[in-house]
Amino acid sequence: MKNITVQMLGFDNPHPELNLFHDNPRLSLRQAFDKIARTLPDQAAVSFYKNEDGIAACIHPHAGEDEPKLSYQFHPDHGSVVIRRIHAGPQRHNGLGSAMIAAQLPFWLEQGTRHIRLLAHHLSEGFYLKLGFERTSMIPEYSWPRQSLSLPMQLDLQNPTQRDQLDRALAKAPPLTPHLSP
Repeated sequence: MKNITVQMLGFDNPHPELNLFHDNPRLSLRQAFDKIARTLPDQAAVSFYKNEDGIAACIHPHAGEDEPKLSYQFHPDHGSVVIRRIHAGPQRHNGLGSAMIAAQLPFWLEQGTRHIRLLAHHLSEGFYLKLGFERTSMIPEYSWPRQSLSLPMQLDLQNPTQRDQLDRALAKAPPLTPHLSP
């Protein structure tokens, strides 16, 4: 049995059954947690937090550490997931970023995601290019101007070339568990 913790941040009423994580298809926080947790190691943590755009999820593959993490938010009107932050901490360049994306991709696809978007730091552009992301002029989910060090990028999951590149890159990603040993 898994021992995955869940946190709810910024909620007036923190009852999972009363909050909607995704509305197309309709998905409560409890249902989202169950789907997210099935791909995580035994000692992981999931945080849900409210922001101006709704509810976002933050995945910590090891609950005892602040890093690594992957946070994202669904945007059903755009058919997209926006990665808000991905950080592998001191384990950079060991496949952990790819492993976190690989663990969540089936859930994203199950929810009807057609695009994955993000604002990449210029130093991480190469990582996303290897996964098949491309630079874009804007991210429709973001209304504020981008920072000079941020590059809007997206991956179209319906584009066979981009999807094939993503699938090949994620197939090389190791499972999350080996990254978490001391």
